[in-house]
Amino acid sequence: ALHSDVFELIFQHFNFNDLIKFSQVNKFAEHLLGESNKCMSKVNLIAEALLEDQLNDITTKRRYQNISLRTPSSFEIVKKFETNWKVVKVETIKFKTHHLIELLQLIQTSVEELVLNVDQLKQSAVALNLNFPKLRSLTTNEIILPLLSHCQLNLRTLNLRVCKEYELRKRVDLGENVKKLLKNCDGNLEDLTL
Repeated sequence: ALHSDVFELIFQHFNFNDLIKFSQVNKFAEHLLGESNKCMSKVNLIAEALLEDQLNDITTKRRYQNISLRTPSSFEIVKKFETNWKVVKVETIKFKTHHLIELLQLIQTSVEELVLNVDQLKQSAVALNLNFPKLRSLTTNEIILPLLSHCQLNLRTLNLRVCKEYELRKRVDLGENVKKLLKNCDGNLEDLTL
């Protein structure tokens, strides 16, 4: 039998389609892929709404690293997997503030790329005091900005989407929140897009 380090060297040359085909060879191949950081970095788990019994039925040892949350309830899957999430994308219209805060607390030490496309929070946001040491890229909008304005960030890229409908009187607050956010970056910001 080959050592797992040899498989890691082989897997680095696989594209996503190769991973799918190899995982279908047998249970051992599927297990190897799930335990491989190289393979799991190429897989994006898309989480839709899950019923409570479906969530309880999920048993896997796969080391997922990338996830897209598409419904407000799908964040529960992040809690289910004990893994280090590197890329987290929240692509939902409405999100409960306490769920978003819990999500950010769960991923703060491991996330490298964070996309928060939330157009409405269900309660008002309070500024968090979290540390994101590995976060290099943040894409978000003015809705989320107050929540992150006091967090320690090590960003290289910040993409901020501002809705056209954003009220003029709130643009002053937006400017202040951007200043706070930039102040808490470690000075490594290379790309700022508004």
